Amino acid sequence: MDSIELEACGWYGFEHGSAHDKTGGVAGLAGAAGEWLLSLCFCAGCRDGYQSAGADPGKLAAQVRAAADGGPALPGDSADLLGATRAAAARRLLGDVTAAVRAAAPGTPVLLHTDPDPRAAGSNPGYDLTEACGRGGVDGVVLACGDRARAVSLVTEAAAAVPEGTSIVANLLAVAGLGGDPGSLAAQAAAVRAAGATELRVYHAGLAAAGDLAAIRTLAQGS
Repeated sequence: MDSIELEACGWYGFEHGSAHDKTGGVAGLAGAAGEWLLSLCFCAGCRDGYQSAGADPGKLAAQVRAAADGGPALPGDSADLLGATRAAAARRLLGDVTAAVRAAAPGTPVLLHTDPDPRAAGSNPGYDLTEACGRGGVDGVVLACGDRARAVSLVTEAAAAVPEGTSIVANLLAVAGLGGDPGSLAAQAAAVRAAGATELRVYHAGLAAAGDLAAIRTLAQGS
């Protein structure tokens, strides 16, 4: 079925810079929450949002800098306020984009590249999937299942959150050069299907070597 997909429609953050800057691993210097801290925004619009929520943007920024530098952890109330403000901004963006797509292409399913972890940033930004796929929301989700250790739980979590009939697309990493395991592609596909995936994708046939393409071909012929 033809569809329109929304990629990076949310909080883009630090992990996937538009220029593909070489910052891999740097977030780890700030601990487990480093990537989330470095993905927070203090532009004029976000500062207005924090202020509207009753916070001092300058104080919040100082707390974030201190935590990212390895100092005191970000206080829980500050983290909650930052997360809620960020989620509200992302919901507004998604709502506006989805409405524009539906107006331009009535009846065409709209799929969102996303993650059920609200803190996720990048090309698969996190959302509360119950809200994102609720009334007036998108028709399905595309999940990046390149992390084989997380793929099944990712699909399971999404399947439990979205309304019945929502498309759940599992995007499997099929290129060895990108860290994929083409030899286990069929097993990966079976596992995510059992977890609730309704469709399969592979990433990225355009970058695949001969061995990768052979595994993709085998998967396609058996699907």
